[in-house]
Amino acid sequence: MSKLKTIEIGHTFLLGTKYSSALNAFFSSGLKFEKSAPFYMACFGIGVSRLLAAGVDFMIEKSSQQKELRWPRNLAPYNLCLIPPKRGSREETAGAGDFAQALVENLYGEFGDVANFNLLYDDRNDLTVGRRLNDAKCLGCPFIIVANKTCVGPDIPKVELFSLNQNSSIVVSHAELFGYLRENLVPV
Repeated sequence: MSKLKTIEIGHTFLLGTKYSSALNAFFSSGLKFEKSAPFYMACFGIGVSRLLAAGVDFMIEKSSQQKELRWPRNLAPYNLCLIPPKRGSREETAGAGDFAQALVENLYGEFGDVANFNLLYDDRNDLTVGRRLNDAKCLGCPFIIVANKTCVGPDIPKVELFSLNQNSSIVVSHAELFGYLRENLVPV
């Protein structure tokens, strides 16, 4: 026998004949000498909050980092997080904050009608980008966009895109970002 860690997500309630007797719900085996008897009843219940707690517990345990959640895309509270630069930073004063604001409008314009599209715009600009990135990972946002120094400058503006479930990050242009999200964000 081995000991395993478990969590109860559902259980059976034995109701006996309490409700079947009250409702006159009887059965007969069909034998002539046997009289009818009330049904024995039971019901099964699954606790939705318990099911989510079990899922969170499982995802934290399976994560490479104990400080991250890896939600399935359809269960994630937010499927996309956008992190603008810190207030007063060089990136913000150079225009990355305005770029992030415009990106929010573009994202809603493109994906606003998509089922389950939920964008978290982390406007806690007094915190560092790294702190907000860690918080987004703790929430389990599958995709995180960071508007940083690659947004400003003479070249084509780019953002850093983190894919939490694939444990990767790439720097992409606006067009590449939208192409990537069309392929990976839209539910199939």
